[in-house]
Amino acid sequence: MKNLVVVFLLVVLTSSAFASSEGFYAGAGLYAQNSLSKTTKSDDGSGSVFGSYYFPLVARYVHDLSSDWSIAPALFYTLLGRSSGGGTATTTFIHLSIPAMFRTSGAGREFEFFGGPGISMYQIKGAGGTKQLSNGTGTSTFAVGGGDSTSKLVTLDLGAAWLEDPHRISFEIFVEGLGSAEKRTFNLLATYMYHLGG
Repeated sequence: MKNLVVVFLLVVLTSSAFASSEGFYAGAGLYAQNSLSKTTKSDDGSGSVFGSYYFPLVARYVHDLSSDWSIAPALFYTLLGRSSGGGTATTTFIHLSIPAMFRTSGAGREFEFFGGPGISMYQIKGAGGTKQLSNGTGTSTFAVGGGDSTSKLVTLDLGAAWLEDPHRISFEIFVEGLGSAEKRTFNLLATYMYHLGG
């Protein structure tokens, strides 16, 4: 995680040396992992539109390259991890995105369309101890892992945003496993951000 924060700060600090910045945005969002029928929560195994939910905090820095184009690195972080079923583990989500952004305006509002690379990181922390679970005919005591595990995935991030300063509402999709039809997943994100200034 420290490496992602350092990369984010380096991009923000070095980009501000070349031109005037559009500014900082901060807010929160709703992130649905493995969306679009890739997961199931039902007994019959049918797919669901939305997967696991996270509620990340968002920090974005928009740096103008021209009147229409910007670069807008963003950091998404879940302050409180998502508890797994039965409370056996907690998962934290971190994402760094560095998209190019095209801006258009009309009627006092701006619209942005953006895309670029990203890195998602999921940190799973086991609770440890034991858990009573059904074994088919009764219950048994099973050990619960207490270790930590981290997975890192390269993503393609696409999105659109509506702005009426100081408010920004965006809808994004993070595509993981882009090169594999079997492993490809789509993660949906909706955010509200507030413009903090330059």
